[in-house]
Amino acid sequence: MSTVEAVKSASLWFKDGSSDKVYNCTLEVDTSGYVVNFQYGRRGSALTSGTKTISPVDRAKAERIFDKLVAEKTGKGYQFVGSCGGITTVQQGKIMDGPVILLTPTDEEGALRFMNNPDFLVQQKMDGVRFFLEWKDNTFTAYNRKRREVPIPPKLMADLRMASLPGECEFLIDGELVGDTYHAFDLVYVYAIKDPEKSLLNVGMNNTFIERFHALKQLFFDDATAPFKEMDHITYVPCLDVARDAKEQLRLMEESGMEGVVFKLKREKVVHGTLGDYYKFKFYNTTTCLVTQVNDQRSVGLSMKQNDVVMDFVGNVTIPSNHEVPQVGDIVEVRYLYYFRGGSLYQPVYLGKRSDLEKSDVNYILTLKEKPKDY
Repeated sequence: MSTVEAVKSASLWFKDGSSDKVYNCTLEVDTSGYVVNFQYGRRGSALTSGTKTISPVDRAKAERIFDKLVAEKTGKGYQFVGSCGGITTVQQGKIMDGPVILLTPTDEEGALRFMNNPDFLVQQKMDGVRFFLEWKDNTFTAYNRKRREVPIPPKLMADLRMASLPGECEFLIDGELVGDTYHAFDLVYVYAIKDPEKSLLNVGMNNTFIERFHALKQLFFDDATAPFKEMDHITYVPCLDVARDAKEQLRLMEESGMEGVVFKLKREKVVHGTLGDYYKFKFYNTTTCLVTQVNDQRSVGLSMKQNDVVMDFVGNVTIPSNHEVPQVGDIVEVRYLYYFRGGSLYQPVYLGKRSDLEKSDVNYILTLKEKPKDY
C-alpha cells in the first residue's frame, strides 16, 4: 500500500433522499511524477479506493485529470466540503502472510457453558468487518478476512500517521473496522528486528491469547508513550473474565445493544489453518445472501445456496432510507427471526452490503435457524 501527502485534494458530499455518499480525490506526488487517486462510498462506511493514473504523469496532466474529476462529480450534484489527506491505494493481489482465525458459532447453551468456565475470556462482538492492521517497512497495510489488501479509511489513516513507531519493529493486529474506527481485539505478533533486547517486547503466535492481549494493551494503548493512546479512530476491545451468573450477564449484554460476544480460551495459541478455541454467540440471527432481484419501493429479492450450484429464493427485504439500494449480484447481510422451510426469512432486517465477501461466501440454506414447531 502506498500513501503520500496530497498536493491538491477535494472532499465531496452528495445527499439526496436515501443517498448519502462521499467522494475524495487527491493529486499526489509519486516517486517519478504525479498521480490522481480517489475514494468513494456511503458516508460512515469503509470506502473503496482506486486511481485515475495507472502510472505517474507530469504535473500539468495530473492537474487536468484532477480538475476534470472534480467537475464531473460537482456536475452530478456533489458539494465541495473541504480538503482531505493523502489516499491509500492498494496493491492488487497482495496477500497477508499471517493467519486468520475464524470464529466458531455457538448457541445459548454453549455460551452459558463458556460463561461458567474460568479458562475463557469474553469480548464484545463488534458490528463491523474483519480488519488486520500491519506495520512493516515503515508502512501501514490493511487486510480483510480473506487476507487481501484493502484501503485504510482517511480518518483512521490520519490517526495512524500521528503514531510514533520505530522502523525496526513489525506488528500485525487483528480487529474489526466499524465505519472509520478500528477496534483491535488481538495481537497476532509484534517483534523487534534490530534489537530484540532493548526494543519492543517480542510476542508471537506461540504466545497464548492472554499474553498477546496484555502486550496489545501495554505496547499500543496503555502506556504514556503508547502510539495509539487516546486516538479518536483506533481503540481496543476490553476482555472480561467470565462471571458466575452467566445467564444474567448474557441478558445484560443483550439489553445493552451488543451484537453478540466472543469467547476466547486464555491459553489458546495461534495455529495456522485451524479455527482455535474462539467462539461467537450472536444475540440475533444473521445470514449472508445474494441479491437476485431489485423490486419497487426500496425492496430487493434474496437468494442463498441450496448446494454448491443451485441458489434458492429466500424472500424479500426492505432497504432502510439510510442505505443505498443494492444491485443484483451484491452480497448483503440480513438479520432475521426464523426461516420457514421451503419458504422465506421471517422478519428480515437489512444490515448492509458486504464488500469484503464474494458470491462463494453466500450462506447455505441449511445453516438458517428454522421456525420452532411450537412458534
